[in-house]
Amino acid sequence: MITATVNHTLILVAPNRDSDLITNWISQQLKIHFATDNNPNLIQLVPIDETKPTIGINQVRQLLVQLSFHTYTQSPRIVLISPANNLTVEAQNALLKILEEPPKNTYFYLVTDQIGKLLTTVRSRCQVVYLTARSSSTVDRLAPPPHDSLTLSTYTEAINLAEKPKTKNEAIKLLKKMSTQSGLAVKKQQLILETLTQLENNFNVRLTLEHLFFQLIN
Repeated sequence: MITATVNHTLILVAPNRDSDLITNWISQQLKIHFATDNNPNLIQLVPIDETKPTIGINQVRQLLVQLSFHTYTQSPRIVLISPANNLTVEAQNALLKILEEPPKNTYFYLVTDQIGKLLTTVRSRCQVVYLTARSSSTVDRLAPPPHDSLTLSTYTEAINLAEKPKTKNEAIKLLKKMSTQSGLAVKKQQLILETLTQLENNFNVRLTLEHLFFQLIN
């Protein structure tokens, strides 16, 4: 049985969109054997034109029609969008309502390795999970955080922490680690996510981190 804590709309940030990593993780999250081949409960949204590798609004409209029909089994219906960063802006906007109110027993997985290309309005409607080989063996990070465990208590601590990463990649690695910290409040998760997007868009690393860490001071 799927527990009530499982989120219905997720962004899976996976290195190289590793298919085995993703299918194993979904299987564990939903407590089912999930496969992409010959799965009647799977709807996949992928680019259909090799010369123009985007996922367009017409594909999303077709998806919405499919989701308006009831399924004939009790198994969860899974919508797998990959690569989600190839969704056009119009397609992303067309998804907003259904991500806000997903149909019963339907789970959305937006797979990407470039989360910065997703609209803020899409990201705000989804639980973001950074997958690694290690994280695929557990789904604990999806449980609602019971309390706020990130401890930055002074501006000096915030400045010192902001100065540690010497490159953009080091800063992104630090924030990804912070975003998966057990017990991190939802508001702080969102701040970290927004900062990751800024770093991916080549904002000044130290100043961007300082601005974030000042907001995270308890």
